[in-house]
Amino acid sequence: MPLLTRCTILKCAGYRTACTNNLPQAISLSLDISPNLIILGHSFSDGEQASFIEELHESQPGIRVLCLKFGLVDPMMLLSECKTILLGQPGCPRVRSLRSN
Repeated sequence: MPLLTRCTILKCAGYRTACTNNLPQAISLSLDISPNLIILGHSFSDGEQASFIEELHESQPGIRVLCLKFGLVDPMMLLSECKTILLGQPGCPRVRSLRSN
């Protein structure tokens, strides 16, 4: 699911979104807006995702991250996972992975 499609799905579900396909810009954006959740697309390698998360959590340890591991993700699955993460109890993992079927 391309970035803009994912953003549109989230907006239609009532989420406020900010999108970028550039990890350094994502760090900058996260400092500006302090999001509750960041979704990392599958186009970033596991190493890129891990480096981003490490850098993010150095300055903003409370932000939760959802890492998409493969291309097509069912929109309902994405929305369900976002809801689960955002409603998570204290102590829930800050980083989760979503793998498509």
